[in-house]
Amino acid sequence: MGAMAGINKYSAAIIFSTALGACLQTAAADTHRPIDIAKVKAAYTSKHGKTHAVELGSAQNSVAVSKKTLSKLTAPGGSAAAALTNAVPGFQAHPVGSYSGASRYQIRINGTQVGFDAAGTPEINGLQILFDGIPLNNPTAGYHGFESNELPIASMFSAIKVTQGPGAVADHWYDGVGGTVNFMPLAPSDKASAEIEAGGGSFNSQSLSTNLQSGSIDGWDTVLSMGYTGTDGIRTGPTPIGRTEASAIFAETRKHFSAGSFTAGLYYYGALEHRAHDLPVYPVPGVNVGGYNVPGETLSQQTSGWYYTPSTALWSKRQWYAAILGFTKLTADLSSNVRFTDTTWYKNGHRSKRAIFNYNTTRTSGPTAFNYDPHSRYFGNRSALHVMLPGNDVTLGAYYMQMNSQAQLIGYNSFQAIANGQDIFSSTPDFYRNYTTQWTGSNVFLQDAIHPMPRLTITPGVGIEHYDVKVVNQAQQYFQIIAPGNTTAYVSNIPGASGSFTEPNFSLGLNAGLTHSTHLFATAANNYQTQTDNSYGVGASEPVVPPSKPAEVVSYIGGVKYHSGKWFAQAALFHTHVKDLTIPYTQSATQTVIVEPASETIQGVNFLLGYKQPAGLSVYTSDSIQDAREWTFNAAGDPLNDVPMTGTPKYNLGFNAGYGWYRANSYYDLTLSDRYQSATYLASEITSAPTSTLLPASQVNLVNLHFTDSTTAFNPYVGGLKMVKLALVVENLLNVKYNTMGYISSGSAYGPGSAGDILAQPGAPLGVYGSVSAYF
Repeated sequence: MGAMAGINKYSAAIIFSTALGACLQTAAADTHRPIDIAKVKAAYTSKHGKTHAVELGSAQNSVAVSKKTLSKLTAPGGSAAAALTNAVPGFQAHPVGSYSGASRYQIRINGTQVGFDAAGTPEINGLQILFDGIPLNNPTAGYHGFESNELPIASMFSAIKVTQGPGAVADHWYDGVGGTVNFMPLAPSDKASAEIEAGGGSFNSQSLSTNLQSGSIDGWDTVLSMGYTGTDGIRTGPTPIGRTEASAIFAETRKHFSAGSFTAGLYYYGALEHRAHDLPVYPVPGVNVGGYNVPGETLSQQTSGWYYTPSTALWSKRQWYAAILGFTKLTADLSSNVRFTDTTWYKNGHRSKRAIFNYNTTRTSGPTAFNYDPHSRYFGNRSALHVMLPGNDVTLGAYYMQMNSQAQLIGYNSFQAIANGQDIFSSTPDFYRNYTTQWTGSNVFLQDAIHPMPRLTITPGVGIEHYDVKVVNQAQQYFQIIAPGNTTAYVSNIPGASGSFTEPNFSLGLNAGLTHSTHLFATAANNYQTQTDNSYGVGASEPVVPPSKPAEVVSYIGGVKYHSGKWFAQAALFHTHVKDLTIPYTQSATQTVIVEPASETIQGVNFLLGYKQPAGLSVYTSDSIQDAREWTFNAAGDPLNDVPMTGTPKYNLGFNAGYGWYRANSYYDLTLSDRYQSATYLASEITSAPTSTLLPASQVNLVNLHFTDSTTAFNPYVGGLKMVKLALVVENLLNVKYNTMGYISSGSAYGPGSAGDILAQPGAPLGVYGSVSAYF
């Protein structure tokens, strides 16, 4: 893996130097060429389109964030998810560590989450993530369903569209509960160009990326994007935690013909994460920096330091991710009013996680180190026929996807291995499980868009969703292969379970234009989702009684949109109810694991208002006020009704103010971003349920500063150069100490004396980053 990380890191450098060399050779520099303000404006405008797109004619509550906004609000080498936090109402993105694109984020839309999960929340995979319309989520996984470092290079994307709620039936996917985020990569262009960016900054952050357009060659347009980002992270301690880094490459070629186009694409990413554990917020007797009950300084944010972490010999996690996605797209106009579209994709993903838990030195038995090794394969197709009739547009289509995933978990006694002088992960296993999960999903849909009069559109839709899920326990079979003759280890022998569901889904949308620039909109929709694999026996200690129905979301959204000149606005009320989520627990009377139904209700208001112009003052606010409640069960099976949802703030308010100006041969832009988040609630590892306890230091006001200088001053000296952009970004300008997420510990991490203590993941301190970009 070390060799692969090195190749990933320097492959972008090879492309960088090759592209730059080619551009330098394309034309001789004219050092006497005059530069004027019109040229600066043209160069800047050609690289940046609209900042925000409020779709006036759509019935959906959606916001499209452009490449310009992503560039402005993302630190060099940072995650695009961070930019969405300041651009989309109701959107949250909390990193585990620094703001690097290689870091994993917990992502929420109006409380519903995906990514790094908050313990105790029933819905942990409720946002659908798309790559140019292709689903990326693992449909049965929990917080492994999607990780943000699968898309680590922000400059690779031309726009990101966020849709709240399930959306229209034609856009329903298997994890589209709270919303859908479509990351749209740069599309092939018929004009040749090159963009190259290098950056660095705090925490030894480094980044390098490039976007190359071939232009039209024999009717084929091709784009190649690639990049690297890495960081040492924000945590301090006696030993380096290890570098977190990621790289990605994307290639797409498109052929236009008289009645449509054909596209083929390939995307690869690889990410290596070294993660520090959550820290005790308050000091606890016996929990010290050198280990449990080891004499020394007390370990906590209040004593050893806000970002301190113990030696990696006591606690460490290293995770490696990689996947490759291949796809084709076909668009064909069968007649003047009939269009056929088809997308086919295949994805192969692998993850390797190694963890060591040596902190509790009083523990003498049981696994204290793990090697987790899942591997998933996906195949899918989505086809649709679009018929444009007078006053009526009809779409008939379907998607089908299948997944096969195998996950192996091997546990070791690290203390025994160390005592025997053995490498931990080469020692004799004392715990083993191995499951295969087979999943298929489909949705056959009929979507209509009726236009009974000017500026009025009604969009009804109906569909039939079908899911099959089956978990097979293969532990007994495979353990004899990896550890023949081992009769002392615990080997899981609990059989897996299965389920099959067919359910109708619907949507009804309305968009009514009151004026040219003001529209009312509303959408009502439902959607279904299969529960995560632990509801079908993965990790169970007793036989499982699986769910009898899938999870269902019912969503109502309505509001007003406005866009006129430099002003735009969107306000929406929303009500989301998710039911038949599952909480597995062991029923003592039958000694079986049953899955009790749980539900969530989230309601509130989203609001955005902006005034945008290239030169002069621009302002933008994106705000969300919501009430999120759960009806769930604790570990004993006792109901908990109307309790606050874990990790979801009531207030999430953001304000951006920027000023842009032209001077000589440069365009300057200075933007100040201010975001306030109210305090969030914790879940308990003891009860496996939400609590009314607030996460300390989760109420936070963060201020970021972004400055760019886009200049044509270097154009006379470099052939083919159109513009250079210099960027300076300061994250957490006020250096506020805060926590992004946490939980109430059962004592498993830091020893029995720490049971009931609050463990927290600290947010990133002040960081300064810079970059230089060249456009050819």
